[in-house]
Amino acid sequence: MKRWACQRCGACCTRTDLYHEDIGFPIGTYITPEERDLFPPETIQPRFAYGPDREHLTIIDYQMTQTPCPHHDPATHDCKIYDHHPLACRAYPLEISTLLQATLLDARCPAIQKRYNVTPDTEKVGTSEPGQWAGLEEAREAATQITIYQHKSFVPALLHKRWLYDFQTKEWFLIGTKPIQIEVEKND
Repeated sequence: MKRWACQRCGACCTRTDLYHEDIGFPIGTYITPEERDLFPPETIQPRFAYGPDREHLTIIDYQMTQTPCPHHDPATHDCKIYDHHPLACRAYPLEISTLLQATLLDARCPAIQKRYNVTPDTEKVGTSEPGQWAGLEEAREAATQITIYQHKSFVPALLHKRWLYDFQTKEWFLIGTKPIQIEVEKND
């Protein structure tokens, strides 16, 4: 059985925003409210919120919007805050998909590419092979903590509209709606 082994390449620290086709814009690395102070304020934006409208929102969690991570040391690929690094970093390369109700592996990680013989364009790997979590116990625990945190945070949100923040346009979008690009015809 192959074990997952981090190659300390720094790829996860230099690709911190993920484009999501289903919503049409990138989402940054997940940051809990308690982790927000680990980062310079200009690198953190809201991620999810709930409330009746854009003017009355309660922020649930945040996202890091800088690539690469400000704590990544490009010379050594060390994390400058490793002893306190966020849950999302500890969970990598695992991703909990509440939509699919599955745990996926990020195929952009070179160690995952090597272990599962996949290419980065595969994006996500789902596996049910025996021993699939060998070497990933700490990541699995962190991913589980994120799931528990998100479930607790979203309980009050169930009574309200839920919102997602696009850090590029600095706009909130109601979850379940998709930003639509409208082409304007020019009359010459």
